Amino acid sequence: MTNFYKTMILAFAVALTGACDAEQPDFELDEAGETALRPGGWQFNTNYAGPHAIDHFNLSGTPHNGIVLWDISHENGVDPFEFVDTTTIQVIDGEMIAQRYDGIWLSHADWADTIWHVHIQGAGDIDVTMTPTFVTQYNEEKKPYYELYWNFPEENPIPSCPKDADDPLDATVYRGIEVDYQTGEVLDNTEMLYFGCRAGAVGKAFWWGLGYHELEAYDPAQALENFTAAIRMIRADILGDAGSFTAPGNAVAPLDHFGIIPSTPVGSVDEAVWDEDGAICADSARDGTALGSISGAPPTCSSLGGAQHVFETDGNARFMTRVPPPPPADVDAVPLPPPALTF
Repeated sequence: MTNFYKTMILAFAVALTGACDAEQPDFELDEAGETALRPGGWQFNTNYAGPHAIDHFNLSGTPHNGIVLWDISHENGVDPFEFVDTTTIQVIDGEMIAQRYDGIWLSHADWADTIWHVHIQGAGDIDVTMTPTFVTQYNEEKKPYYELYWNFPEENPIPSCPKDADDPLDATVYRGIEVDYQTGEVLDNTEMLYFGCRAGAVGKAFWWGLGYHELEAYDPAQALENFTAAIRMIRADILGDAGSFTAPGNAVAPLDHFGIIPSTPVGSVDEAVWDEDGAICADSARDGTALGSISGAPPTCSSLGGAQHVFETDGNARFMTRVPPPPPADVDAVPLPPPALTF
């Protein structure tokens, strides 16, 4: 069991004996950083992978890292109370749908009337509820998200995703994957339902248009590898070991081979080329770390003919990233280049 889940179970155990209006427990996470999609093609990255209080649910009822989903009940005040057949849960364009045992189908908004009954091994039973939302992007596209809350019976709900003044509470949902936070790899698991906070890289990928199901539609055979590469690119996981060479809020402009993000802002400079194992080559680290000080760092892109050349000729390349130019030596900062990409 990971230290994260040991900490989480301890937090649940403490909450069992605490006041009814307990504060959100400290899960010892990295800062989530900015999450907004900004005009001009610049995305604001994070070093946070995404683990939070409630992220993986095994729909077969098998324990996963100490979490067991007992069942899901639905009652909207119109239809009779009934349980959801968890084996029917699907995710289509980011929206969950499922069928109750009486044959009634649930769509995005219906999940507001559900209670997920969950057992935390070593801590007790909790209820998980959610608020389905649509979040409007810069290009006016609306994307579905879910705000998750958990609480011990008769206590106040606590947000599952990290929250501070700038970070959203919501998460996107994926069916059929789990995320190994120790390695940064996305794994196939047909029985798993995964909620990725938009404040973390796994959820942020969906916000950028690079979610698992979007990449799966492009290339089903390589979906896991492509999604793993997207997460490593967002977190600047240069070595492919779940580490990170960036800080929350750093600007980055990605390109992909899938036709999702076709161009980058004018004036940006090459950073790296990415596959599922990390950076194939890198001309800089996003947090300013000297590449020469990184043990096992990949070759520079410039030594291989340039990032664009590697991106176009290396068969494993999934993404290429560019970053804002460094400020002149005698100037503290320069504005971001003018807009070139909207999507």
